[in-house]
This record gives sequence, structure tokens and C-alpha cells, in this order.
Amino acid sequence: MRWHLTALGLEKKSHQLKEDPKAEERYLRYWKGAIRLWDEVLGNDVTWSALSARALALDDARVSLEFIQELRRLTAEAFVSINASLVAKFAKDGRADLAKIQIVMVCTEDLKTLSSWKFTNAAITQLKGGLRAFLRANDPGTEGHEASGADIASTLIGILPAYHSSFEALAYYAALHAINNLRIGMRKMSLGATPSISHQQGQPIRRCVRR
Repeated sequence: MRWHLTALGLEKKSHQLKEDPKAEERYLRYWKGAIRLWDEVLGNDVTWSALSARALALDDARVSLEFIQELRRLTAEAFVSINASLVAKFAKDGRADLAKIQIVMVCTEDLKTLSSWKFTNAAITQLKGGLRAFLRANDPGTEGHEASGADIASTLIGILPAYHSSFEALAYYAALHAINNLRIGMRKMSLGATPSISHQQGQPIRRCVRR
């Protein structure tokens, strides 16, 4: 938790990372540490078994086994949602470099429990929401927002590169994730097959028979 709180605290100075290599190194160290530690804690069955045993001992309907299981699942989703919201915030601020740091950190870690796939989906959803909110807030046809179409277009063009860069990076890692899952599936299928010999016109032919 301390690593995570420190990492979130460093977000206040994230705009200085370009000018200060030491600040960037510290920023990355704490964020990567927080990601690894949360992944380890949420994946530690011993810890969650102890919490489940404690819940049983309390015999309190408010702290059931189902509650502990739900807490474990929701904590994992909440963690990646925080990083996804940072991606959307940085894109909105035009800081594609900071958005990409978050994307690369989550998507390149060897995670066992935290889901880079859920992070990717959450980030894409929040990026889309940010663009829609901008368009709604600056709709020239809405009373109180009489800005010219040219002004709105100019502002939109200014923030689009950061959004495009973020979408592009997320699409890249989503594709890698899909390819990796396909490889795993094909490997499992190949392990589930055994070779046998069939003779046709006197020639041995190898084929696979499912177990």
C-alpha cells in the first residue's frame, strides 16, 4: 500500500519527468513496485485463505466468504482502473508521453493476477468517454456553449495526437495479448493429441487421434 500511495503522490510532479531523469526513475520504480506487490498479494492464496478463515471465525453475515472473494476480485479491477483513468487524464492533458508510460508499465509486466486485458479495455473505455465528454461540452448547438466550430476544431486537433497515440499503444498490446492467448490455446490442443499409424496402399501415414 505504501508503494502505491507514494506512486500516486508522485503524480503531482509527473509533468516534470521530461526535465528530470531522476524523477522519472523514481516515478517508474514506485509504480512498478506497486504493480508487482499488488499482483503478488492478490494472487497469494495463503493470504486470502487466512482472510476467509478469519471471516468464518467472526461468524458475521456482513463479512461472508462471498464478500472476501468479491473483495479480491474488485480490488484487482479497481487497481487497473486507477491506471486506466491516469491514461485518460494524461491524454486529455495532451501528455501522450505520460499516458504511454502507464500503458507500457501495466502491459509489459509479467502479471499473474492483475489483468492487463481488463486494464486495456478500461483505458479504451475511459479514453472514448473523455472524447465524448469534450464534444458534448463544446457542442456549438448547446445553449451557453456558443464557441465557433473553428475554435472547437482547433482545440480538438490539439488533443487528438495524445488520444491517437494512446489508442495505438493500447491496440498494440491488445493484439499481442490476443496472439499470446491463441498460441496458448494451440499449444494446449497439440498436447491433447497423440500420434497413431495408419496404412493406406502400404504406406504409413501419421495422423492425430484425440484422447
